[in-house]
Parts: sequence; structure tokens; C-alpha cells
Amino acid sequence: PLGAWIDSVAHVAANASSEVWNRLRSPVVPVCYGGTFASMRERIMAIDRSIWAELARRLSRADNLEEGHYMERLWGTLLGPIPSFERRQRILGRASYTIVNYTANTVNAR
Repeated sequence: PLGAWIDSVAHVAANASSEVWNRLRSPVVPVCYGGTFASMRERIMAIDRSIWAELARRLSRADNLEEGHYMERLWGTLLGPIPSFERRQRILGRASYTIVNYTANTVNAR
């Protein structure tokens, strides 16, 4: 469901802003856990009003929506710095061969 939701928001974004479209469709995005984030006014204002209006519409229909959890993760994508191409490549390169096993209270990475 997150992918489909991002696709639907990205469709609105594509009509308003190629930057937001690129942010949402990137294979590597910054995420925000816990709903706590900070941003500069310039980043907020850089996003087209139609995108904010669409997000507000989607998030105002009820409390504790699935979409609210999606947005909690995506604040970093919308408002944070975009990882450089080199950084994204390093992350993707590591992801192709890193396996993380969580057992008890230990983490084993190969």
C-alpha cells in the first residue's frame, strides 16, 4: 500500500513539481521515524501549494489513518536534503549484499 500511495501522490506532484516527483520516486529516500522533524521555511515553501493541499485533503478525513503513518515516514523525503547520486549508489550497492539478522538482542550483518 505505501508504494501505491506514493504513486498516487507522485502523480499529483508530477503535475505541480518535478522536484517532488523525483524525491518520491527515488529508489533511496531519507525517512523520518516517530513523526519528529525540523525543516527550513525555504524547503516548505519550495513545495507547490497544490501538493500541500492534496496531502491535507488525504490526511484530514479521519484520525490514525494509514496515510498518516506513510507521511510520518515521508517528511524526511519531502523536506530533507536529497542524498547525492554517489551516496545513493553506495547505499544501493551495500543493499545488494548486506543481510541483517536480528536475533535476541544482537545484530549479525554479513
